[in-house]
Amino acid sequence: MTRLDVTTPPKRLHILDDEEIEALYGRPCFTGDERTDVFTLTQPEKDLLASFTHISIQLYFLLQLGYFKAKQLFFTFAFDDVVEDVTYLLEHYFPDTPRPELRMLNKRTILKQRQRIWNCSAIAFARLQIAMTCFFVPNKLHESVASQSMSCVNSCTTSPNIAL
Repeated sequence: MTRLDVTTPPKRLHILDDEEIEALYGRPCFTGDERTDVFTLTQPEKDLLASFTHISIQLYFLLQLGYFKAKQLFFTFAFDDVVEDVTYLLEHYFPDTPRPELRMLNKRTILKQRQRIWNCSAIAFARLQIAMTCFFVPNKLHESVASQSMSCVNSCTTSPNIAL
């Protein structure tokens, strides 16, 4: 009697292959047009950028913000890993500045930037919800709903726990 060679099935279900996982959760790689779209700043984003003093810190902020806009995730990276994006940002936002020596930021600064990006996106999302509420709620109700929503957004933007 011969024994059949039966392989045991894996204990974990594999739905996505490595390429699909990278496409979903990996740091984005942009084309020229995508890079322009993602790294174009709104006025609140420009204000946040101005709150950082050194070019290295501003560049890292711009990169984190762009990657967050694209994937709604934060990534850890070195400037050498994202040379094309760094070059674009230096040419676009700092054209008259000689290329600085870029060094890795400390963890505290990176986390501070992430918190500010998160807060900015949360406020933008709340404003979008208010606009949608005002558009879809019947006239009599929309005034009270909109005023309640605005008071929530205002309390978020002025709360001492949320640093903008």
